[in-house]
Amino acid sequence: MIQGRIGNACGTTSNAIRLTINALPILKANPTLEQCISNTNTNPTVNLTTGEINITATPNTRFEYFEDKLGLNPITDPTSYPIVVNSTQMVYVKVISEKGCAPDLTRLTINSGQTPDNGYNDLQPPVCDDFLDANGNDTSGMNDDTDNISSFFLDKTAIENSINPPANTTVYYYENFVDRTNNLNAIDITNYRNDPTKIEITTIPEGIQFPIYFKILSDVNNKCEGLGQFDLQIHSTPITSTHRLDPIILCDTGILDGDFTNGSNQNIDLTQQITPLLQGTGQNSSDFNFTFYKTQEAAISGDMTQSDFISNPTQFTNDVPATFTVGDIVSQFIFIRIENKNTGCVNTHASFELIIKPLPIITTLIPPVLVCDAGSNDGDLRNGLAQNIDLSSTDSYVLGTKDPNEYTVSYHKTRADLDDLSSTGINKNSYDSDRDRVVIDPITAISEEILFIRILDNSTGCSFRQSTLTIIVHPEPSFENISNLSDCDDDLDGSDTNGLIQNIDLDGKIVEILGPLQDPDDYIVSFHSSQAAATSGDFPLASPYSNSYRTETIFVRIENKATSCVNDDARFDIIVNSLPDFSITSPQILCLNAIPLTISIDRADDVYAYEWKDTSGTIISTTDSASITQSGTYSVTATTTNGTNCSQTESVVVNASNPATLVENFITIIDESNNIGNNNTISVSIDTLSNDLGPGDYQYALRNDDTSTRIPFIGFQEDPLFENLEGGIYTLIVNDKNGCSPDTTLQISVIQFPKFFTPNGDGFNDTWVVKGANKTFYPNSSIQIFNRFGKLVAQVPIDGQGWDGNHNGKRLSSDDYWYAIQLIPADTSKASILKKGHFSLLRK
Repeated sequence: MIQGRIGNACGTTSNAIRLTINALPILKANPTLEQCISNTNTNPTVNLTTGEINITATPNTRFEYFEDKLGLNPITDPTSYPIVVNSTQMVYVKVISEKGCAPDLTRLTINSGQTPDNGYNDLQPPVCDDFLDANGNDTSGMNDDTDNISSFFLDKTAIENSINPPANTTVYYYENFVDRTNNLNAIDITNYRNDPTKIEITTIPEGIQFPIYFKILSDVNNKCEGLGQFDLQIHSTPITSTHRLDPIILCDTGILDGDFTNGSNQNIDLTQQITPLLQGTGQNSSDFNFTFYKTQEAAISGDMTQSDFISNPTQFTNDVPATFTVGDIVSQFIFIRIENKNTGCVNTHASFELIIKPLPIITTLIPPVLVCDAGSNDGDLRNGLAQNIDLSSTDSYVLGTKDPNEYTVSYHKTRADLDDLSSTGINKNSYDSDRDRVVIDPITAISEEILFIRILDNSTGCSFRQSTLTIIVHPEPSFENISNLSDCDDDLDGSDTNGLIQNIDLDGKIVEILGPLQDPDDYIVSFHSSQAAATSGDFPLASPYSNSYRTETIFVRIENKATSCVNDDARFDIIVNSLPDFSITSPQILCLNAIPLTISIDRADDVYAYEWKDTSGTIISTTDSASITQSGTYSVTATTTNGTNCSQTESVVVNASNPATLVENFITIIDESNNIGNNNTISVSIDTLSNDLGPGDYQYALRNDDTSTRIPFIGFQEDPLFENLEGGIYTLIVNDKNGCSPDTTLQISVIQFPKFFTPNGDGFNDTWVVKGANKTFYPNSSIQIFNRFGKLVAQVPIDGQGWDGNHNGKRLSSDDYWYAIQLIPADTSKASILKKGHFSLLRK
């Protein structure tokens, strides 16, 4: 109601009127109607009224719909308004309140989508499992063509032309159903590498198959989606039993080219490797094409026009390097490309080595085996028959530079046995002459026997059988029984205990060895340190000879100059008899307070005769001990009693010693009676003129006779100085390190005036007492204690327990207290101790 004046200024009153302003409906900003149209709806319409909730929340409103924003073209049936799918359309709406009020027309945006599920389910062209790592990189050691992983570069345009999605839609691709459902991890099919952990794998004969899921979304309403899928395949590469096959090992036979030493073979069948290549894989060789190449690069390329392609693998001639020399082993690697006839997938990892070994041709002259008729079995030294002949040394001539571990050398009596590769021939380590095959010279008694030689390559079975070996048997020289050569050890080499002597006359044994029937001029007699050296004649020993061991066998080689026949069975021993092995302690100590000293042999390995001499050379004993009364150097000589009569002399040094002489004036004490510092010390002043402790070697220890102290004992030490000592009564102990007893002791007083005490009953510092003072050292004394005001609160006897902090039965409080002390020593030559100071009483 409005009241006021109307007209002139006269006081006139008009009638009241009521003015009502009705509110407009409140419109929402940018209202939208989202609609997904059924795939079967060929004449799509929408109910515009379903979008009214997105236009306003004002109640009791009504709506009018128009095709234009001026409201000139009303929509007669808003519940069935025709639309174009997958496009954005707009209509205009008037919102009228219950009072008839309406704002300007508002625009309603219609986003309609129609995305039907798609029936495209094609199987894409397969790819082969590639030889890369999981990320598609060429990484040595990580590459794998059996991991069911490969890269796909699909023709997206062609696929989507086949899918034929509606206009204004987009197709998205996913590895699995879950990702598609959740709109996660969309993939690019034009450059896609599968992850076996994310895909749904189905095993097929050729490898694996898995689906790629796709989703068709409307560009104008991405709530509208159509689903579909198609399949990808990864074909497996051919499987091999191994990447590196066992080598093909052949011998240079020369059958075709006539050359047995050029390292080249013809008609080599490389295809023999196909069977072991597939062995155990469950694959049939008929499913594959096999091609052979000289390099892996060529195998990978598969180019059959290049020079490294082997066009006829069943009749291959190996390549011989330009650096080849006769006797070399020729090696060449061959690479196999395996292609699956059905899938076209290839494996190029397999290879093998082709090895052409030279024939084991014997190129050296085989010397005859010369042996002596030792008569070891038949007892006849001149019948031309030898036993236990070792032919194995001839192997080295047969083998030359060949590795004996790769070849077998055998010897045969007949050609037939030689050609029989199952025959191992004679026992070359111990062969007996064949009586039916030897030819004997009746005058010289020298016999000959010829054997055939075969050298076999163990790895290839190739052999060479064109050489022979002649065994020549000479009569063997004989020898007499030889006595051993014995002597005592000496010290010409600086040691008389090592069993070594010099100037041993070996040549003096020659006449004894040959005996009276063999002229030394007809023989070469040499001496050796081993049977092997005597057999070979190597390393003859010079005479005079120096032995290497106490008992040493000398091996004798007797060679007939005319026949070169050798007898190496003679031997004798050089025996160096040990000097007496005994020991005696040196030096020894003669304690001057315990004369005489008996010195004895400490150890003797046998029973010896003894002779003792003093420093003047006088014999003082002939037993294993002697009595000594003065220091000096003595000798004892031991002589063996086993018939060798070897002697050994040892010297014994006897030093004098004695317990220490310790008197009080040798001792210097620094304590609180004469030192204002905190380092209480005890030292022994040793002066060879006036303070001579004695002839011994001494060490020093200190015992604190108050066992409740912090350090009750300081062990023996070389330095006669003890520092940082607590006050107390100590005993100084001087020990003779040479063992002379008894130890020398001296009791000592070290004075200390404690700085505080704590009478709390814990057993530590419960009383204040002068440390190191007793009636023994200070028979007359006065110990008085005053408080800070000078009042006497205690008089303490020197041998008492000390002051406990009480005065007249009353506990005194924590405070500083003063003492006045007079200590009069028992030794009247020493000055009295007069000392004043203060300390703290601490109650805790």
